Amino acid sequence: GRRVYWLAGIWVGLAASTKYGAVLMALPLAAAHLLLVWRGPGDADGTMSASGEPALDRRGSDAGRQPRFFGLFGFWPALAGAGAAFLATTPFALLDMRTFLGDFIFEGQHVASENGLSLGRGWGYHLRHTLPLGVGWPMLVCALVGGAMTVRRSWRTALVLFLFPLAFYIVAGKGQTVFVRYMVPVVPFLSISAAVCVAGVGAFLRAERARAYLIAGLAILVVLPSLGRCVQFDRLLTRADTRLLAAEWFMRNAPPGGSIYQSGSAYAHVQLPQVLPRHDEAAPGTDSLRAGVEEKVRAIQRNQMRTGGFHRWGYGTPFVLPTDQTSARRRKLDRKVPAPLVDEEGADTGFHEILPGFTYRAVPPGALPDYIVIHESPLKLFTVPPEKIMSLVASQYDLQEEFQGQRSRSVAGWHDQLDAFFLPFAGFSGTARPGPNIAVYRRATSP
Repeated sequence: GRRVYWLAGIWVGLAASTKYGAVLMALPLAAAHLLLVWRGPGDADGTMSASGEPALDRRGSDAGRQPRFFGLFGFWPALAGAGAAFLATTPFALLDMRTFLGDFIFEGQHVASENGLSLGRGWGYHLRHTLPLGVGWPMLVCALVGGAMTVRRSWRTALVLFLFPLAFYIVAGKGQTVFVRYMVPVVPFLSISAAVCVAGVGAFLRAERARAYLIAGLAILVVLPSLGRCVQFDRLLTRADTRLLAAEWFMRNAPPGGSIYQSGSAYAHVQLPQVLPRHDEAAPGTDSLRAGVEEKVRAIQRNQMRTGGFHRWGYGTPFVLPTDQTSARRRKLDRKVPAPLVDEEGADTGFHEILPGFTYRAVPPGALPDYIVIHESPLKLFTVPPEKIMSLVASQYDLQEEFQGQRSRSVAGWHDQLDAFFLPFAGFSGTARPGPNIAVYRRATSP
């Protein structure tokens, strides 16, 4: 009845509001409705022939299987429920439609782009790496076989069951942004399909007890590889991250008010309290910000900064917050580098101090940070230090402490190279704890 359509639509709307890709859940719902509309008199009770095809009417033909025109409009409760649930939980999709559409289009462009590292399209990448390493080859093979078995038994059941994961795989795999986590929605359907395969193999045995033992044994063999990786992964997550250990070291050993430069991406950085800038200290770039952004910057300064922290330094080209959303989206997609910070004579100053809200200020020419923190990991997109910094460390800094996340570079495991997640996706033998390898250097004192 209509109540079922309303409920199904509401769940689709809630899922799409949670993650936009879940809007594809509407496809199997629409497919199920069309199958009901197109069924013939012989299918009135929803049954089908042994081959899985629609049952023929009494005259031995499927001539009676014609679309009921008005039945097509019976899908409206599902559409209404989905739209209502989505707008109720994502109201600004309607209240600020221009921003919503702009951000939605940007996300599509983002998935299609390389995201800083070319790994190929997702169709091949996920099939070669993500799925075999995620669920294991045994389950992946069983899932493919189980899918074929489902199609053979009932193509209509297979259509409703597997239309979403297939559509999702096609859409998510079309681009070159191939985060491993993008395939999470596919995993439950692979598990169902693998279970069909295992149960189908067990059906060859007539003895009930023997069949139960066989199915249980096969199920254990299928899930064992991924189960072992889950246990190893969870075991590592119980250990303190190297960035937490480094933060504790700084709070114990570094005097407040010192300046710290950290190499690599902010995702790898040790999180430390920053010195609260005085209100009369102007930051280059702030004048170009909109009033609303300026207020956000002041809020960050009030709420997240405190006296007794450290000065956060950067090196090279600073990032200036764009003044409008269109420029922000374009900068993220194109990854264009803004003009470098220069002194009055036009020379590159090298270091600069980073302030809240993507603002910065110059430091005295030739000034060096009190500490330099070097991050290293298999994630080269996030932890490659500049060569000039490494030369500077070798000549003017002393090593104070090291925190090891990876025991050995030769046994680093397989990482998701696009995601700043400092644990391997598979192969954990060379990993001691979460986080990058961190080396803390202090500027050498004059003799």
